[in-house]
Amino acid sequence: SSGINAEWPLRPGEQKQDSASTSGVFFATVAQTYQYQNNNYVAKGKLGIAITGQQSVIIYGQKQRIVSNCKLTPESVFTTTAANFVTYYDDLQQCWGVMFSLEKDLEKFLEQVTLVKFSLKKLLLKQQLNYVT
Repeated sequence: SSGINAEWPLRPGEQKQDSASTSGVFFATVAQTYQYQNNNYVAKGKLGIAITGQQSVIIYGQKQRIVSNCKLTPESVFTTTAANFVTYYDDLQQCWGVMFSLEKDLEKFLEQVTLVKFSLKKLLLKQQLNYVT
């Protein structure tokens, strides 16, 4: 069990937002997913992708089974290309590609990733300043 307490969307474009929670979901939708294996992107099908209150990007399948977890850090890199496609590496250093059905879903995903990364950077800076004083 991942400890994530959320209702997961089942339809493309459906989103749940809970910016006040540390255990909820900031963003979730269904997208076409690919895993990079043997120099090729291998289609994994339409799976859920979410940004959780634990500052992670997860890809999940049926019954909320987590397929991939990427704990966000200020240094996390997400690369966008044409056709609403984004790639990144998860915690196991597996490269994932996600193709969102709608441009607005990609934009919302990237906005939430950026907000989480910014809040983590701000927290890290605050901890460093407290350590110095």
